[in-house]
Parts: sequence; structure tokens; C-alpha cells
Amino acid sequence: MPPQVGIVADDLTGAADTGVAFLAAGLTTIVSWPDIHDVSVLEQADVVSFDAGSRAVDRERAGAITARIVSRFREIGIPTLYKKIDSTLRGHIGAELLAALHAWHPQSLAIVAPAFPRTGRTTVNGYQCVDGVTLPGRASLPELLETIGIRTRRSDLSFVRSGGLESLFRDCQQTAGAVVCDAETDEDLEVIARAGLRLQAPVVWVGSGGLARAMTAAGRMTVSARQRAATGASISAPPVPVRLPRDFGSVLIVVGSRSTIARAQAEALAEAGSHRIDVPVHVLRSGMTADGSRIAGEIEARLRAGDDVVTTLEAVAMEDGGVETEDPRLVERLGELLAPEAAAVGGLILTGGATAVALLRAWGTTALRIQAELDPGVVLSETVGARRVPVVTKAGAFGDRGTLTRAREQLRKDGPGTKNQEQGTK
Repeated sequence: MPPQVGIVADDLTGAADTGVAFLAAGLTTIVSWPDIHDVSVLEQADVVSFDAGSRAVDRERAGAITARIVSRFREIGIPTLYKKIDSTLRGHIGAELLAALHAWHPQSLAIVAPAFPRTGRTTVNGYQCVDGVTLPGRASLPELLETIGIRTRRSDLSFVRSGGLESLFRDCQQTAGAVVCDAETDEDLEVIARAGLRLQAPVVWVGSGGLARAMTAAGRMTVSARQRAATGASISAPPVPVRLPRDFGSVLIVVGSRSTIARAQAEALAEAGSHRIDVPVHVLRSGMTADGSRIAGEIEARLRAGDDVVTTLEAVAMEDGGVETEDPRLVERLGELLAPEAAAVGGLILTGGATAVALLRAWGTTALRIQAELDPGVVLSETVGARRVPVVTKAGAFGDRGTLTRAREQLRKDGPGTKNQEQGTK
């Protein structure tokens, strides 16, 4: 049987923090980024969450990638489509949603609710807010969708809470392509999810991690798994975290996000005892020079000595006062730089979606099996393949200053794994 849910995200951390929501319904989840025609990946779990890698490409290319993945989901019979979007509206949201609507089913309705209250993201009057403050320089979501050519209606908070949402959704199936819903709380999102799940027509669910959690809370997301069990079809065992031994290996933390929050988290890790090594951007731009070899050797020596290492990219100043570090070309070279260190690493913590994919690809990993959520938006997974390694992923701007430090502590205490790395191959 095909997976029950197909998720399309524009980066890996988003694919993971949305996919983890379905664990609460007892559904196994795989996060991957290979060619969508690799059906074997799609058959390994109840939920497949694909990183389309589309945030780093132009709008036309982002739409084309999205359409290809959604079409493949439809062809193999996945019944539920979830288009993950960034909770601060980064990326090509309009173009990707338009492509998803065209590629899914005729007269599909997009139910759009990007709030993620547990991370401080809310939607008020169609605008995205972080910790109650409207994001500066962002258009309203209805305006963004209308501009790209999607007929859009909006449901404000009072209507979401009025009990009339299901009627609005049915009406919009004939008059609009999308409904943007305000939400300030998890309860608001659950109202939206319940109303949408009662529709008979095809729906494209559009949100961040918050709406996905609301869908599982609505209690309609376990049917496929039960059907598989009843028919004797193969189903992956639910992930069971296993305590790691003290000597499972060193933890490598790689911070590629340009977020000031992520960089503060790296500083906190260093203060808590992790050895920090900054990689100058010019070294990555120049290729694997003598300086690159020296830095790689220092990282490997620290790891083999049993130290946990936090690696960051030297900041590049931006006009808006921020720092630019997650350049796709740079993180790809960072992955190449760190590839030889794989054997010395017992666990990974990766901040920034492009960074995570670059490193995992360099290490020959093509998928992650989600295990647990450590903090809101902070996901614990395990690499799929001969060598099983626990991996924590997190979007750069999620969390507080101590988030990565807590993730490191939890990884050493409660991560998935085996009594030694070799057992994963037996």
C-alpha cells in the first residue's frame, strides 16, 4: 500500500519538523531527498516527507520541482497531500502552491494555515507574526497568493472560532482555490483541521509544523496503518528510542544557518564544553586547500579524542545587519570538508536545511527515519542505511539560546541507536 501522507517541503528541517507530527498517530515517517521515482523509499513508511530543495532555486524551478513530486504522489495513490511552507513565509510559497494545486486533483481546495504557536508563529488578519509582532516587509498571505493567480478567501480568527468553517470550506470548493485561516493557538488549528478533514473533495493542506500536529490531534490519521496491519501488509515497526552507551562516539554539531539565534546557540554550546571550530568562508570558496585540510584534521582529531565539536561558518556581513552563511555552494563544500570525519562521529546535530542535506549527502545518506521531537521543531531521527547514526535537525531560527545544548544532552541520553555502531549492520 502507498503511504498515507505525502509531504512536500522546501528544505530538510521543514520536512522533518512537519513529518514528526505524525508520530503521535502511530505512523512511521521517512524524510528523504532523492529522486521521487525511487519508489522503494516511498514504500518504507506511512508518511513520506520530501525535501524538494526548492528554497534555493528560482521561482520557475521551484514550481516545476513541486509539480513533479506532487504528481508522483498522486500516481502511486497517496491520499493526503501536505504542502509544508515556512512559518515566516520564506521561499516561493505562491508558485509552489499553484503548482501543487494543478498537479494534485481537479478542483482541489488549499486549506492554508501556517501558524505554529508552539514556536511563537501565529497568523492574524492574514499576516504572519513571530512572538506577537507582525513580520516586517512581508505581504499578507492572501495578497501573496492572489498575486500568483490563486483565487483566495480568508477566515479571520472570529470566524475560525464561530463554528462556520466547514460551511465556508464547502462554499470555497466552488468559488476559490485557497482559504487562508488565521490561528493563534493549537486549538484554532485543530478547528481548522477537523473542518477540513470532513470535506469529501480533495484538499491540499498547506502549513508549517503546527497544522500537521492539529491533523493528528483530530484523530483521522491512523486508518491506513490499521488497514495495513489488518491485511497483513508489511509495515515498519514504530521507532523505539534506545539509550545510547556513554562511549557511543563524539557529537558533531554543524551550524550553517545564518540566523542570529542559531549562532547564539553555537556560542552556548561552546560555553557548555563543546569545542568550537569556525570554518572561514574563504577556505570553502577556494576549495580543499592546505587551510581546509588543516581545519578538517583539527576537527577529526578533536572528535577522535572524544570531544564534541560545534562547527560554524565564519559570518559574512549582509546589508540588513544579519549574516549570510547557508549559501548552497558553501554548505556543499562544508559537507565535502567534513565527509572524512564520518567514522569518528556517533551523533549529529544539524542546523539549517541546506547544511543538513549537504552533510548527509556527503556521508552517503539518502533518508532519515524520524524517532522523536525533542523540543518544538527540534527533531531526532536516525540515518537509513548500513550505518545507523542519530541525527538532530532544527531550523536556524527555532528555539532559545540553550536549545542546541539541550539537544546535545538529550542525544547522549536518549537517542536511537545500538550498543555499538557495527550492530546496525548485522
